[in-house]
Amino acid sequence: MAAFFSGTQPGENLLPCDPFPSAATLLDVDDQKRPALASKKRKPIGSPPKTNGNAITPRKLAKELSEKTPLLPAMPKNHVNPSWGRFNGGTWLSALGCSAIIVFCPILVILLQIALFRFHGSLFSLMNAMFELGPVEFSLRYAPKYSANATLGYAAWVLFQGALYMGLPSKICYGQQTPAGHLLPYHINGLSAWIVTHVLYALGSYVGLLDPAIIAKNWEGLIVAFNMYGYVLPLVAYIKAHLAPTHNDDRKFSGSMIYDYYMGIEFNPRIGAWFDFKLFHNGRPGIVMWTLICKRSAKIPQIAASCNRKFGCDMFLVRMKNCLEMLRIYKLADRGGGNSDLSFAAYQYQLHGYITNSMVIVNILHAFYVVDFFINEDWYLRTIDICHDHYGFYLAWGSMVWLPTTYTLQAQYLARNPYHLSNLSAALLLATGIGGYVVFRCVNYQKDLARRTKGDCILWGKKAEVIKATYTTADGLEHETILLCSGWWGVCRHANYLGDLVLSFSVCAAAGLASLGGADGRGIWENGGLVLLPWTYAIFMTVLLVQRCIRDEERCGGKYGKTWQEYCDKVRWRLVPGVF
Repeated sequence: MAAFFSGTQPGENLLPCDPFPSAATLLDVDDQKRPALASKKRKPIGSPPKTNGNAITPRKLAKELSEKTPLLPAMPKNHVNPSWGRFNGGTWLSALGCSAIIVFCPILVILLQIALFRFHGSLFSLMNAMFELGPVEFSLRYAPKYSANATLGYAAWVLFQGALYMGLPSKICYGQQTPAGHLLPYHINGLSAWIVTHVLYALGSYVGLLDPAIIAKNWEGLIVAFNMYGYVLPLVAYIKAHLAPTHNDDRKFSGSMIYDYYMGIEFNPRIGAWFDFKLFHNGRPGIVMWTLICKRSAKIPQIAASCNRKFGCDMFLVRMKNCLEMLRIYKLADRGGGNSDLSFAAYQYQLHGYITNSMVIVNILHAFYVVDFFINEDWYLRTIDICHDHYGFYLAWGSMVWLPTTYTLQAQYLARNPYHLSNLSAALLLATGIGGYVVFRCVNYQKDLARRTKGDCILWGKKAEVIKATYTTADGLEHETILLCSGWWGVCRHANYLGDLVLSFSVCAAAGLASLGGADGRGIWENGGLVLLPWTYAIFMTVLLVQRCIRDEERCGGKYGKTWQEYCDKVRWRLVPGVF
């Protein structure tokens, strides 16, 4: 059994490792095709096979690798290198902080949902009700209840996404080498999984095999199921790290059970050769659900009830009417340019008889984000989630609970609180959001271009400016790489995060302006005060990305030493020019 959960995987290479890959750094080991930059002592061997963009099977990959140069020896079995990965975190204070997050974050998600459904999105009204009723009475009255059907349905959803992840044709791509030097292959088929899921959902709803409101009718139980899995998944990863680790030398222990459960022990836990915990759970159940989760509101209760009361229509006719209305909403949204949060648009139409331009903007900008993620899924292999973070509650709960319940709050809020933007405001918000996406994409293109050409390229009409840097890996080898400091990377040191922030605030502004009065013109205090709920995503992204900037720079400072300080002197701003 241990061999099934661990061991060296087919397609894996053991290379001299870069323990501190960073956003601004052009790493010397690439994901699938390009050779490594020069090392001052010796060159890495056993590079991954060329794929030429074509999908290859695990058997073919293993055969090709078996014919190559023998791999470098692995590090000692119990190797722990304190210079890479997460903070050791063995203090009582860090354990106390992790305990607080583990307990209170799920409570926060539940409170946000209660505020949306029971208090018109007002957190102030929610807190006032909690104060008046007391926490026990408030929980008994408003807290979501467990549902066996919802739990089984969610388990089936995760298994279905797992089957698509393992069964659909895949391109094989490689991430960054791990701190211990492992270079892992990944199945990249997220776009296919997203398309198959949405096509099956639409067809099932159309022919009557699937109730389009199935998520809505079980949403309360699903919130409980999300959190149950969010707790169990890191527990499984924690136990696996002790009993059957995928790579012994990529584990890290702090001495605190709580901290290890929260931040994780294993770097890339896997089941068998190909099922990667990080890539699957971070990218599939949650992000695929992002564009489906909102279909929970498309239940059309008023239409069905009215038909049955007034005309005695049977359920077949009601279902057909529901499906036709869904198709009409899909057609309208397609003209708007996206298919994200469609059911919230449908719900808004059913409640109010129209779809606001603010809802259309949220749909379009969400669609840009989700579809771009899957089109560039191989790029995700080089992000901080895959390259830096160990797998624990921090990643598992965030992907399985926080993302599906919180990232869609803008559309959820607008469905119940419609708000018409002026044509000028709508155009400005849409242009700003798309501009943020363009910045995000251009920033990453510049980094990839500089990596491919080793800095010998033109950015913004000028030759790229780079700083040569050296670093020493855990095996004692010294390597040379480059830091890009022109183009977008000369504007700020984390320009990729800047585009993310612009897009996030544009999405939230489309819904957040409704909190200043709403479509009916009422003042902000008549509904219980300023409504912060639509801004949750932007606030969260700001905190997250600022924290990631700080973490990233701590790693780079330790990795490059004086060279990193030279880079910081040349590129002054971290994230927002003139501000931070």
